[in-house]
Amino acid sequence: MGSAQALFEPPFVDAQQLEPVREGAMKRAQQAVASAVEILSKTFPKVSESISVLLNGPRNVIIEAADKWDADLIVLGSHGHRGIERFLLGSVSEGVALHAHCSVEVIR
Repeated sequence: MGSAQALFEPPFVDAQQLEPVREGAMKRAQQAVASAVEILSKTFPKVSESISVLLNGPRNVIIEAADKWDADLIVLGSHGHRGIERFLLGSVSEGVALHAHCSVEVIR
């Protein structure tokens, strides 16, 4: 992690305090997936679902998935952040474009 990024991250996060937030988010995700399966299964009889909890940053998850699939192209959206906002938030699309093994198309 870069020293500039470290300045903007909280020094300590208590996992016990975050657990209720995580549980609520997981319940909402499960409800959304169940609802989508119910709707889609009316038209598509072979619907399957899964929920993944990402333990790595989005840039790395996207690159790892592209490597696993032996992708030829990754297409990403961009929020178009500039200046200090981009510095503080980072750029997933830029990170993927710089580190992916294949071509990357970034769309605004």
